[in-house]
Amino acid sequence: MPISNDLKDAIKHAEGVRYIKIDGAGFGNDPTNPDYQSESYVDQMPDVSLCREVYGGTKTMRECAERYLPQGVHEHDDEYKERLNRATLYPAFERTVHGLVGMILRKDPMFEDGAPDVVLEDAKNVDLAGRPLSVFARDLAIDAMIDGHAWALVEYPRITEYNTPASLADERERGLRPYWCAIKKADALNWRYEMRDGRPVLTMFVYRESVVEPVGAFGEEVKERVRVLTPGAFEVWERADGQGQSQWTLIDEGATSLEYIPVAPFYTNRTGHFESKPPLLGLAYENVNHWQTRSDRQYALKFAGSPFPVFSGADPQNVEWGMSRALFLPDSDANAQLLESSGASLQASREELQDIEARMASLGLQMLVRETRAAETAQAKLIDKAESDSALSVISRGLEGFLNHLLEIHATYRNIEPARLTVNRDFNSQQMEPSLIREIRGMVADGQLPMEDMWSLLQAGELLPPTFDVELAQERLLGDGPALLGG
Repeated sequence: MPISNDLKDAIKHAEGVRYIKIDGAGFGNDPTNPDYQSESYVDQMPDVSLCREVYGGTKTMRECAERYLPQGVHEHDDEYKERLNRATLYPAFERTVHGLVGMILRKDPMFEDGAPDVVLEDAKNVDLAGRPLSVFARDLAIDAMIDGHAWALVEYPRITEYNTPASLADERERGLRPYWCAIKKADALNWRYEMRDGRPVLTMFVYRESVVEPVGAFGEEVKERVRVLTPGAFEVWERADGQGQSQWTLIDEGATSLEYIPVAPFYTNRTGHFESKPPLLGLAYENVNHWQTRSDRQYALKFAGSPFPVFSGADPQNVEWGMSRALFLPDSDANAQLLESSGASLQASREELQDIEARMASLGLQMLVRETRAAETAQAKLIDKAESDSALSVISRGLEGFLNHLLEIHATYRNIEPARLTVNRDFNSQQMEPSLIREIRGMVADGQLPMEDMWSLLQAGELLPPTFDVELAQERLLGDGPALLGG
């Protein structure tokens, strides 16, 4: 079945949101413009900016060198450029973010029994851009781990041919269905809410997006837009720069089928209503400290590794110095020597780097232990599965509730009962070592271990999925004999 124009527009919307620099020109200061940045947004952005730039790695840090690696007072421009080009960022922050999210989602979220088939099918491409629900959850969790929280919007393609809602038959004919959009914290510019039954309910949500449109045969143009959501309605504004100022034009508006705003936040370190603080902010600061200290050490190594020739009692004009050359000093009182560093300062800088790296490791490990005991056990304790109140476990439970909330909105669009899923709480991989696998295989081949027990052990060792069909495996092996196991 060919893809309808409505579905193409939905895919375009799902793919069109790109990250725009936080300090993008033209955003934020005029309360009469749709791009107005709330006071809460402005207060949170410095921390987000720091974490995003550290997460960006060496390239991004070099681009932000004025903030994080300033030029020395007496440092020449050429010397500074050389020092900057030598500087590389130790990716502690990035690795920790990916490691923690990988622990939470090392097992895909599992749907509970009874989930509608249509939801299971939608979950295979939940954003209409090719990402299954598990990948969507991972990418959004990474954003939230960096920034403190992230947003998701459950959207539905517009029906352009009719002014009335489409029937189920119309939806099937056009291939229409709900889809999910991830929104970074830095792109959610403004929001309003009111308290209902003790809970904050959004009454307005404003976020920016950049849409890439083709120009000519091969070119493209990035257009910056702001989408304003209110209960049951939306507006799309587009910016056009000219004459030193930005002009915003309303290019689209319409009604939605829901009486509420289908947007939800996922927090990794909530500090208030729709507010958060990056959970690894301390690690980001230490990573910057490591970047600066490492740069200073590299400069010192270059200086100390180049002995400085010193002559006394000799005319420098008559002195030749270098490899495969003889040095002749006509005056018996003349002297030549190399001035070298003792290396004491270099050892001190090395120890400082090691201390910073230890602190960075500790800050990452604190996410895995109980808050009340983090200070005394952060460096010595491995992950304890029984400690359900660790920061990582709290984040895992929050992700589960967040995904189930999105599924409820999804089900409302579909007019079906919502599906539910569970998110992994087991952060300690128990995968078997190869030597143990070989031992188990040998016991089966020798008749010392039943085949059924082997399947159970391999499942416990996370080498087989929980859904592995033991009976089917037995049937497939009957005709092959034990030789498959004994080799």
